Amino acid sequence: MSDALPRWTPRGDARNGWRILVVDDEEPLRAIACEMLSHLGYGAEAAESGEAAVARMARGPVPDLVILDVIMPGIGGVEAFRQMRRLHPSLKVLIATGFAEGSAMEALTAEGASGFIQKPYKLEALAERLRVLLS
Repeated sequence: MSDALPRWTPRGDARNGWRILVVDDEEPLRAIACEMLSHLGYGAEAAESGEAAVARMARGPVPDLVILDVIMPGIGGVEAFRQMRRLHPSLKVLIATGFAEGSAMEALTAEGASGFIQKPYKLEALAERLRVLLS
């Protein structure tokens, strides 16, 4: 991982005990998301691409949830989602996008995406989505 962000906290060390992987090709958005998650008491780790996220999922440990950007160079969010779900079929994935790209959203919903959050997301919106998904 090329970012200087902290690795996620081992299960039980974070206030909520949940581990979340943030996947976004934009470094400032990854950093902000990890700060927000830390503020909310979650353990967080970041991946800078779909390829990095899939590799991370293959080597483990498996996070409790992935926040996944849709539009990324290389393998985009849709293909990264599919590859991560092949590795871990019950993985919860929250899709983060700045665009309401209907066909991609419909495909991901049909394939089992756990939900969507519009970027840039606010702390309150993120907290509520996570509360619902991780309860």
